[in-house]
Amino acid sequence: MSNFFFKIKDWIIKYWSIIIVGIALLQGLLFIFLSPPWQHYDEPGHFEYAWLVANLDHWPNKGDYNTEMRREVAASMIENDFYNGSPNLPNLLATEPPTDIGISQLGDVPLYYFLASLPLRIFKYTDITFQLYTVRFVSLILFLLTTWGAIGICQEIFGKYHPLTWMVPLFMVFLPPFASLMTAVNNDVAAIAFSTFFLWVSIRIIQRGLDIWHMIWLIIMLVACVLSKSTTLMVMPLFLLVIGIGIYRVLRKRIALYFMGLISILAIALMFSWNKSAPSFFYARQDRMLPTRMKSKIAPVGNYIFAVETQNTEADGYYQMLSPTKLKQLSGEIVTIGVWMWADQPVDLRFPDIIINNKEVFNSDYVHLEAEPHFYTFTGQVPENGKVGWLMVYPSTSKEKVGVYSDGLILTKGDYSASSPPIFQDSQASSGVWNGNRVTNILSNGSGEKFWPILRTPLSNFINSYLHFSSPYFWSFLDLSGTGWYYQADISWLSQTFWVKFGWAQITLRGSRFFWVFSVLAIAGLTGTILAGWKYKKQLSWVLVIILTIDLLGTFWITLLRGMGSWITSLLLPAARYAYPAIIPVAITLCGGWYYVTHNYLHRFRTFRNIGSFFFFAGLFLYDILSIYSIYQFYRR
Repeated sequence: MSNFFFKIKDWIIKYWSIIIVGIALLQGLLFIFLSPPWQHYDEPGHFEYAWLVANLDHWPNKGDYNTEMRREVAASMIENDFYNGSPNLPNLLATEPPTDIGISQLGDVPLYYFLASLPLRIFKYTDITFQLYTVRFVSLILFLLTTWGAIGICQEIFGKYHPLTWMVPLFMVFLPPFASLMTAVNNDVAAIAFSTFFLWVSIRIIQRGLDIWHMIWLIIMLVACVLSKSTTLMVMPLFLLVIGIGIYRVLRKRIALYFMGLISILAIALMFSWNKSAPSFFYARQDRMLPTRMKSKIAPVGNYIFAVETQNTEADGYYQMLSPTKLKQLSGEIVTIGVWMWADQPVDLRFPDIIINNKEVFNSDYVHLEAEPHFYTFTGQVPENGKVGWLMVYPSTSKEKVGVYSDGLILTKGDYSASSPPIFQDSQASSGVWNGNRVTNILSNGSGEKFWPILRTPLSNFINSYLHFSSPYFWSFLDLSGTGWYYQADISWLSQTFWVKFGWAQITLRGSRFFWVFSVLAIAGLTGTILAGWKYKKQLSWVLVIILTIDLLGTFWITLLRGMGSWITSLLLPAARYAYPAIIPVAITLCGGWYYVTHNYLHRFRTFRNIGSFFFFAGLFLYDILSIYSIYQFYRR
């Protein structure tokens, strides 16, 4: 009997990578059929895109649709209780416009939809629900490739038989929200798979050196990532960094390292405009709506003014967030907004207003601007129980190009509508005397003395079209009094959707009141990795550490930025799926920390020598079973 177990052990050691891919296959098959049809993020829209690719004689354009296909999808959604008993079902007889099946994905980059269309070309005359499952199998193949790529990365970093080489891919396979997404019809799947292979090739270049074949594969993976989804944006700077490191490893000359550093500094410097900047703490949905910070001899306060051009169409202006603390201070109070304004030529524009809980508070009037600075005020009462609020400065909509200028923007408690302008005690308009009373400006940087760099126009246009946010959001971490509530909410949501949310994030893991356990595990993993890095700092490949850290932090930073500005429409908190292209660095950080803690603090005790592995396997298995049960019970009810 003992020989039998030794043979099993030897077989597992020899074929452990195949076993992990096999486990991923079983896990993927389970999750494919566990979730009913259409019960993943935007699955109807992603499927429609792939279906149109397979059935049209041209690549689908925005606005394309097939009435009969939409009717079949909607009928399948109703049949599979997608609407959960809601009386607001789609109209199956609609033609113009066609039956509503959710948000269209047409216009997204094409690679995933081409791959997803391949089985649809074969099974185009079958039941629409069956066709959906065939596309889910395409995602399953990408899930298996991602697992294979994770194994390859870990072998490059840790060696073939180090425990982390199997812990990291196994953690990914048994992370239920990740497995659920990777078996859905969604372009996130391609983004994650090709990001994993990009990282694999990058690490091979760092470990083994740059040659023509690695270069070709790196370029192919870069193109695949760019054609998969905007969540892979970090591969662009990583590509340049990896190529630079590869060239340095080939040349083996220190001058190459200095040259790379100089090129990196110049590249970063050239990202930003040197001839104009934006006032700090003010935001806009697009850079063209931002005010320019301009030095002026006639500035009523300080040395700088806000300068904007009129907009040809109705558009949002620029704004400053009001923190929850400030909203609490203003709750139910009479407040006054004051500002110096003028223009190149006479023009009308709407006076600034306060928006609280997405509702205009004052419905302020239009004011007429002349060529000379004039101080304008507006007074109103702030409603109680404000949760999210900002001060909005509206643009002029004159058909002619007119420069509009402002300075000394102030928001303070009290009625000062009938008084002369305040006398500010500093150039930043932070406080002063108004009508004999000492006042404090609720707003920050009301005179534009502080600035934030803004991206150059071509780069700004690219990022705005690719990720839908403008330059000031890059610096929002410096405005925690205004945006800290958003970061706190989004980090919490990222954590929940990483560990305990499934489907459209409407399903929660049973026993989620113990969510703090996952927080503790995450903190333990991060702490353990930091301690391990310090202990083995001389043995570490710091180039690899830097690459993985940039990938991890950069991807999560871009994920956080995705929801910036959504507070002025409908608040969007990005889910963890947008950060999954960095799943490898995340898994290495967590598993590496856990391994270090158990290996260094429990392995010394013979009784607990294998307790780390036991808890890892047992924990993942129980977590997976509980997740499967939670999803099953949700759809069974």
